[in-house]
Amino acid sequence: MIQENSTTTAALGETLSLVHSIKNTGARGIQVYCSITVTGQDLDQFAIKVKASDDDTAQTLFNAAADFTSPTGDLIGTSGDLTALAVGTGWFKMNVDGYQTIEVWAASGNVAGSGIVVRSSMSTQV
Repeated sequence: MIQENSTTTAALGETLSLVHSIKNTGARGIQVYCSITVTGQDLDQFAIKVKASDDDTAQTLFNAAADFTSPTGDLIGTSGDLTALAVGTGWFKMNVDGYQTIEVWAASGNVAGSGIVVRSSMSTQV
């Protein structure tokens, strides 16, 4: 089993911002599990973007409420609507084969701002 772990802590404003980036190890059958902890104010935007290579521009895969409440495709599962994640915790699990970089973007729903901690774990069975 390959396992990579990382954690990012950030302060969020009302503008959608990159808060966590995960580099794919390149092995086949890779999945990422991310837990998200929000403090201060609820989120009102959340997106998962990917790059096929380091030179690419990030492309948005998931950013609508329905993407997270009824996950399909590479998004295996979620804790619910991450675009309106209340203060507390949420999570998502995703297949990342073919993606070089997976990015987590978020924004606060209030001018007072939010705190966010994103913990990711990348693993595969050999």
